[in-house]
Amino acid sequence: MLKYCRHCDRTILPDANESCPGCRSAEFLQDSPPETAGSAAGLLLARLRGHAAFPVVCAFCGVPSTESKVFTWRRKSPHVSGGDSAAAYFSVVWRIFEKLVRQQEQVISFRLPHCGNCRMMRLEIARFEWDDYCILAYCHPNFCEELKASGRR
Repeated sequence: MLKYCRHCDRTILPDANESCPGCRSAEFLQDSPPETAGSAAGLLLARLRGHAAFPVVCAFCGVPSTESKVFTWRRKSPHVSGGDSAAAYFSVVWRIFEKLVRQQEQVISFRLPHCGNCRMMRLEIARFEWDDYCILAYCHPNFCEELKASGRR
C-alpha cells in the first residue's frame, strides 16, 4: 500500500520493513499526503502560461491577495542533439553552432498570487504543456473565474 513520506515530501511504496526507500526512516510515514490543492478539495483545472499576468486573487483559497510567489520549471530542450550528426571535421563547428543558436533548455516561469495563509501551499500540477510553455494546475474556482473573465485562460 502506498504511503506518504513527510521527510521526502512524496508518495512512496514502503520497503518490506515499512520504511521509506529514500530516507530509510519509518517515523515520517503517514497514510495520506497533507492537504494540498486538488480536485477533491473542489478546485478547478486552470491553464497557467509562463510569464503571464494573473488576477490578484489567491490561487489556493480565492481571497483577494497582495503577495505572490514565483514558480519555475526547467527541462533540457528536446531540440538539442546529443551526438555528432555532422561529419567528423564539422562536429566542432556544429557544436559551437548549437550552443550559440539553439535553445539549451525550456523554462516555464510565472508569478502566482497567494494570500498570507496559503504561502506554504504546494501547487498541484495535472500536466505540463512544454510546447505552449504552460501548465495545467488545480486552482480555486474564484481564481479560475477571474482568469477566465480577464481572457487569459
